[in-house]
Amino acid sequence: TPEARQDYVDYLEGYSRLDQGVGLFLKQLENRGYLNDTIILFSSDNGECMPAAKTNLYEEGQIEPYMISIPDYWKNPNNGPIFSDYLVSTT
Repeated sequence: TPEARQDYVDYLEGYSRLDQGVGLFLKQLENRGYLNDTIILFSSDNGECMPAAKTNLYEEGQIEPYMISIPDYWKNPNNGPIFSDYLVSTT
């Protein structure tokens, strides 16, 4: 339906606004000299904002974005990223 298509357009526009906002935030940290001294965490609620996406146990209702940016001096001494599920609850 046209309404469902518009809902999906709005959903995708939300990602674009998020990307722009995070970019502005990172630029401010960089301009102030804090970017390389800041641990950045981003998290959101589960599921897409589409019909029934947040109310089921299928993949669409279980996805929860979580991103971390860590300054270079906190990274693995082997120059590789550190992977851990320590912060992830499995219940």
